[in-house]
Amino acid sequence: MYILSEELERMDGDRSPQEQAISLSMIRKRLFEQYGFEYQSDRWLYTQLHRYENEVGTRLFVKQHDEHDGISKLKLFDRMENFIQKQHINVSQKIKTANGVYDFITMNAANAAARGPIRVLLGAGTTMCQLFSLFLERTPNSTLLVEIFTHNAGCTQLLTPKLLGQDRISVSILGGSLDPVTMTFLGVTKTSLEGIPFDYVVQGTSRICDGRLYIESEKERETKELILHHTKGVKLLALTKYEFASEPPPNSRAYGDITDYDYVVMPRSFPKSLNKPHDKLFLDYTHLFDSEIRNWYYEILKLKRS
Repeated sequence: MYILSEELERMDGDRSPQEQAISLSMIRKRLFEQYGFEYQSDRWLYTQLHRYENEVGTRLFVKQHDEHDGISKLKLFDRMENFIQKQHINVSQKIKTANGVYDFITMNAANAAARGPIRVLLGAGTTMCQLFSLFLERTPNSTLLVEIFTHNAGCTQLLTPKLLGQDRISVSILGGSLDPVTMTFLGVTKTSLEGIPFDYVVQGTSRICDGRLYIESEKERETKELILHHTKGVKLLALTKYEFASEPPPNSRAYGDITDYDYVVMPRSFPKSLNKPHDKLFLDYTHLFDSEIRNWYYEILKLKRS
């Protein structure tokens, strides 16, 4: 999925990742070059992808055959709606953003660590799962002490007895009943949030229009609004850039503004992708930021304060 999202991002044009297709032979070439996996035919590769779909229990791919040039191509399923499907969209962008957030927090952890564990609140969404995975993987081998708080049920799927046995990281689940649509635990309260001195609060969003932030689920909107406006700590907005849009979701209410955050973290764009709609729309927001950190994979932008 990383290779697929990278190649789709490199393509020219203004179509979304679900509308574009890439040849299976190109995917086989990249798999061999980067990972040493060699598939002898396009059919064999697609067979393995179909097996993976059966394992996760949902549709992810569509195979196309170009009658003009005889090339077999792969594209993402056009109705990626459930949580597992959304985990497979824009994978490379989510990984880059998650690494940017992790690097930012750990690079600035010295002051917080001097008085005890770093307390990080992770919001909903699949990018937060990528970030959570980085904390689980890297914290045990670091000098940091980290306390993770989250209402993201997707994160709980990554927990194992081995990881839970680590003494450098602890995980606390916020909320109560599970919303299977957004894979979040509902029931986060203002009182429970205000009682925890977070060092960092990290959230994603579904859509940004005219600077306002939107999410499709009304239940999740209420939780996002509560976390954004009733928690202490440095607030980071983690994006893939595909969130920038010209219109809000239908029948939705904004829960905040991009300027409610202290930092925005997102992947660096490829030169060709600068012609894509989300990159063009992002240009309308550049006046809000000071460039904080920029490398080959991500950029961390600090919101200007008067």
